[in-house]
Amino acid sequence: MRNDLERLLKERDLDGFAVFGNPIHSPALWYFLKGAELGVSYYLGGRGGRAHLIHNPMERDQAAQVGVEMSTPAQNGYKALLDSSRSAAHAQARMVGGKLQAMGVSGRIAVFGTVPVGEALEMGGTLESEFGFQVVPDDSLPLADEIRYTKDPHEIEIIRRLGRVTCEVMGRLRSLLGSLKARGGALVKPDGSPARLGDLRRTVRLGFIEHGLVEPHGSIISQGRDAGVPHNHGDDAEGIRAGEPIIVDIYPQQLGGGYHFDMTRTFCVGPARAELQDVFETVKEGHQRALKGLRLGSLAREHQDALCDFYESKGHRTIRQDDKIEEGYVHSLGHGVGLEIHERPRFTGSPVNVDALVPGTLFTVEPGLYYPSRGIGVRLEDIVVAREDDVFENLTDFPYDMEV
Repeated sequence: MRNDLERLLKERDLDGFAVFGNPIHSPALWYFLKGAELGVSYYLGGRGGRAHLIHNPMERDQAAQVGVEMSTPAQNGYKALLDSSRSAAHAQARMVGGKLQAMGVSGRIAVFGTVPVGEALEMGGTLESEFGFQVVPDDSLPLADEIRYTKDPHEIEIIRRLGRVTCEVMGRLRSLLGSLKARGGALVKPDGSPARLGDLRRTVRLGFIEHGLVEPHGSIISQGRDAGVPHNHGDDAEGIRAGEPIIVDIYPQQLGGGYHFDMTRTFCVGPARAELQDVFETVKEGHQRALKGLRLGSLAREHQDALCDFYESKGHRTIRQDDKIEEGYVHSLGHGVGLEIHERPRFTGSPVNVDALVPGTLFTVEPGLYYPSRGIGVRLEDIVVAREDDVFENLTDFPYDMEV
């Protein structure tokens, strides 16, 4: 959370930091800018709450929303710096270094953003050689990620609202599936035209547009064999088939950058064959076990191990037994969600994963089983948030029923 910044700077022995780039492509910068719609910007910070924003002068009204001291490149002499520098990256580093010094920042700093590696090396080298800063490498949990590791009540409420919209849109898709009729061995829509996976994706996309949400990473709407490959997005031209599993994994984001939601349901139009029904019930039981087993202070990997124990007891192979498997349980239990669709905490079972479930962590619980050789893929996914009272609140209010 933002109010952890001062503590984290002290714990990491950092005197300040600089984050730069385009906030649409940089969750870290978007976070510090509090969602202000800016282009390329430089956010500089130091201990004691010192902060400064260098912004495009044409965006001064949006920049004022950030609520910190601010200036433009021109006010920092950028043209003269550029004329006397060996590259634009060199000039930008000189501008940033000069402003940090003017803010009273010296010593150890963290630098992060979204620029090509060559430019980053140029900027880091300049800050060290010309200003005497020590640019420290981020460790396994970068400062920009650790400060976003937990969500404050305002962030949680944003994601809760996104969840309500996402569930409503999932309901539209389920209603469309329920309106399909069998004709001549195929499924058709009420107007008699063939029902295709693209109709489902279009329903989702239009629903999100109505609510001001976008899908920068697309969506997963896959069927049968393709549902058995977890990140196969599906073929829009494929006709919807009765009795087949349809995985619907949707993960919208606020327009212009911002927070995500993420949920998955598995549907089947008409009765499911016995093998599919058995796999679905196993995934559903694993999902409920995982939700009930959550507890504050536990390591995320412990819950991955518990799910592997359950699946293996049911005769399913897991990624814990063989990290190369392509059938069975082939991924981890979940991941954090926020300004990125995949954030900390991570639920990988590796002993080096020390991510813990603490108050304010917000993450998915998404067990699945996949057998593409049998035309089966099943996944159920909810988002939950850990509260101070040791309650894990489920933000995904949607039924788990498979058959439509």
